Amino acid sequence: MATPNNDYYRWKYFTRNTVLDDFEYGNEGPWPQPAPDHPMGQLAQVLHLPERERDDWKRNVSRKYLWLFLTRWPLALWRAWKNKHYTEITDERFDNYLTNEMYSRYLSPLDNVDEETFAEYLDAADEAPPLKCDFICMESIKPTYDGMFTAATVVLLRKKNGGSSYKAVAINYPDSDNNLVIARDDGESWRLSKYFVLQGASHRINLITHAALHFPFDPINAITKSAMPKDHLLFRLLIPHFRLALPVNHSVLEGDKSLISRTTWTIWAPFCAPGLVIRNLFPYGYVGDDARRNAYPEYKFPLSSDENRSQYFEFLNAYRATVKSFIQEFADLAFKVWFEQTGNTDWNYVSYWADNCAQWVPGFPNGEEIADKDTFIEAITTIIWDLAISHSTDHDSIHQIPNDELVFRLRLPPPTSKSHPHFELKQLCNWIDLFKANLTDILFYKPHNV
Repeated sequence: MATPNNDYYRWKYFTRNTVLDDFEYGNEGPWPQPAPDHPMGQLAQVLHLPERERDDWKRNVSRKYLWLFLTRWPLALWRAWKNKHYTEITDERFDNYLTNEMYSRYLSPLDNVDEETFAEYLDAADEAPPLKCDFICMESIKPTYDGMFTAATVVLLRKKNGGSSYKAVAINYPDSDNNLVIARDDGESWRLSKYFVLQGASHRINLITHAALHFPFDPINAITKSAMPKDHLLFRLLIPHFRLALPVNHSVLEGDKSLISRTTWTIWAPFCAPGLVIRNLFPYGYVGDDARRNAYPEYKFPLSSDENRSQYFEFLNAYRATVKSFIQEFADLAFKVWFEQTGNTDWNYVSYWADNCAQWVPGFPNGEEIADKDTFIEAITTIIWDLAISHSTDHDSIHQIPNDELVFRLRLPPPTSKSHPHFELKQLCNWIDLFKANLTDILFYKPHNV
């Protein structure tokens, strides 16, 4: 019989004499595996959930969704009937969305291709480097529903001398025949382009940016429950934050009533294309885009906070610092216990846990790397901050966007030149489109405590 590789599995170090009852699910715990949609284009999923967690989901979440739908659809209908079309988005409101609120998650330096495209709109004398918000990902949403339109866009933002903040100065349509660029003073073409940018922002937040706060943490969740004894300090620290996460994420990815169901039409899905098409956005958040690495980098588990490039990030990073200060205290105690009082026995579970997480989550520190206390602190801080703060902040923030400014569907094609005829706001969408957006908000964006 072959001998296990002790250097990898560390069987010789597990001397706590644990039995199956010491683990949350014995030997039937969840474990990650390649994603069904894009095994090489998405991160791992957890497809086989413990029945206990499925039941918890049905009691505390699924029934709540059903109750909300049955009782609140008249409210969504009334709101859509009251405001039958999108509101006018002023330039100031547009700038604020991209530079201060949730959509500021997209701010990134220009890629080489953008410097060529926007050459005539750049000025080396500006007091700060130019930035962009990139929605090239929308090129993958084809075909849309009949009568609906979408377009890939890239927004150039500059902080001109004497200016107090960044402002959008040009919008590029990379897929257009002439690589069209619309400037801020291009009248109706600019006015219409703002809605295509906001359409890209609403789709990207749902399927790319926010998705990265959900799904990469499922493998960590599953491995913790399956490979860490229930009385271990790290297990006890993490387990409250993992409740409901696996079944919630599974219902999003695999549920037949999901917003992005592969097969089923749902009345609450607000997107401009079927779920199977919308899911084409996922790989942009995981493998990224080689030509636009600043905007779409390959996913790596974050071990530090983002720069404070907007008020939104200042808020998130302040909370991260708070979580980190708590984890610092936890690590000071735990490392003393693990290395001084238990003779490394309990630490070996942490090391084994990290090795397995690193196999399934790119950038997660392995067993050797996480032995550095600072690395351990950053990794655990990221897990708790993501699940407890960053994820829920996104939900509340998108809920705060008025539904007549949350652009999912557009029923006018994008401009094809700098000169576009006047259009009425009622041409952009109808009340059914806004009904779906309102219903989505009530069901999935508005925070509901369990």
